[in-house]
Amino acid sequence: MYSYSGNNHTGWKNKDYDDLIDQSKIAENTEERNELFSRANNILVEEMPVIPIFYPVNANMVHTSVVNWHQNPLARVHYKYVELKKTPEEYQ
Repeated sequence: MYSYSGNNHTGWKNKDYDDLIDQSKIAENTEERNELFSRANNILVEEMPVIPIFYPVNANMVHTSVVNWHQNPLARVHYKYVELKKTPEEYQ
């Protein structure tokens, strides 16, 4: 929803929102970045330039013997380091 994004097909613009997104790009840590995104999201909720009608859901059943499984918000799993524990003792 950034004002000049090629994906902003609504034409909606908000300087405060853009400023928060710009600040998030140079945030020093994840906690600060998440706070900026939260504030930007609140602007979207208040102004409601779009109405979300679809929320994708990604549910995974991952056995306890699987290690290094880290899912991200885009539902992409990097399998390079995912592996199974090798002995029954490691399951506990």
